Amino acid sequence: MQQITKATVPLLAVFISFALAAQNVAISIDGSEPDESAILDLQSNTKGFLAPRMTQEDRLQIPYPATGLLVYQVGHDNGFYYFDGDGWTMLNVADNSVHYVTDVDGNVYPVVRIGAQHWMAENLRVTHFRNGDPIPHVGENYQWSILSSPAVTAYNDMACVYAPVFGMLYNSFAVNDTRGICPDGWTIPDAAKWQQLADWINNEGDGGSMKTVPLWHPPNTNATNSTGFSALPAGYRDENGQYLMLYAAGLFWMAQDEPSPEMPATWLTNTSGTLYNDNRPAREGLSVRCVLVEK
Repeated sequence: MQQITKATVPLLAVFISFALAAQNVAISIDGSEPDESAILDLQSNTKGFLAPRMTQEDRLQIPYPATGLLVYQVGHDNGFYYFDGDGWTMLNVADNSVHYVTDVDGNVYPVVRIGAQHWMAENLRVTHFRNGDPIPHVGENYQWSILSSPAVTAYNDMACVYAPVFGMLYNSFAVNDTRGICPDGWTIPDAAKWQQLADWINNEGDGGSMKTVPLWHPPNTNATNSTGFSALPAGYRDENGQYLMLYAAGLFWMAQDEPSPEMPATWLTNTSGTLYNDNRPAREGLSVRCVLVEK
């Protein structure tokens, strides 16, 4: 055993012990032996390990990162990131303790952290506002087409068939009602929150990383669901009450304070890996994802 101490190398503030047979190293403040299971054993009760720090741009420019490479990102969505062989993943950290959320009806949804945000990983299927008031169910096409008030339905007005997988479809009046349809502490994402997600997705790949691999009609372009968002092709109900695009598109409302005949939405299709934004007629019935209100 050979020990190099501060007396041997003045610049070292710790003991470095080399176990020549085992080829393992200990860096400690008291000369402790390295654990035989570790090639590098860092021991201290007063200091921590400081990983390489870099911006997102620098991290993404690392050429040929090794599987398991670990860095700490600064300046945007701060946190530890490791390369898993296919792409960069943010480590689950202390504030990623939210795994499930329950709505006012008792429906339970898995939660996924994407960047600095926590998202529901399933479409909302609640049928009551947060205060317990029912969201009016409207099945008849003509009645749906003349609405200027909150309404909910399931695809083809068959909740027992479609809602458990695809969630419910809400018009924008329900989405933007002040009574709220998301669980307590959660909200309908506005354009800024969707943009934050889009920025993350664009840096990590594309909208295909949000789509599930099964259930979509072919070709389901670029679908990997590597983000865990698990977007499903729930289709939508148009302003005339017709049901369209099941298995081919997933459309989600954005929150907007000011009502308008057309409201902002974001969507994915089976023929593209792009996350699109546009305005949709306020009477349409789209899917909803809630995002955690970060404190």
